[in-house]
Amino acid sequence: MTNLDDFWGEQTCTLKFGSWTYDAFAVDPRFYAESGQVDLSDYSANCPVKVLSSVGERLVKHYDCCEEPYVSLLFNVTVQRQYVVTDHGILRNPRLPYPK
Repeated sequence: MTNLDDFWGEQTCTLKFGSWTYDAFAVDPRFYAESGQVDLSDYSANCPVKVLSSVGERLVKHYDCCEEPYVSLLFNVTVQRQYVVTDHGILRNPRLPYPK
């Protein structure tokens, strides 16, 4: 759910990865290391957006027309803006504690 009226608020994004045309015998997406979470190891703490949570789910769907399974990965990622850079400098999120 995205609330564009709340500039500094939390935003939750849903991302779904899978194939519309190939079944799980051809394309079988799986989590890296079966973790079920977004890998944030390369994510910079200096990024203007802070990741608050990331939850993944592997979905297996069977359709009436076909016996093959169809697999997708569904991620819910919740983020919050830490700061924004303007012509006048950095404007920090007033809802977050300022790091000392």
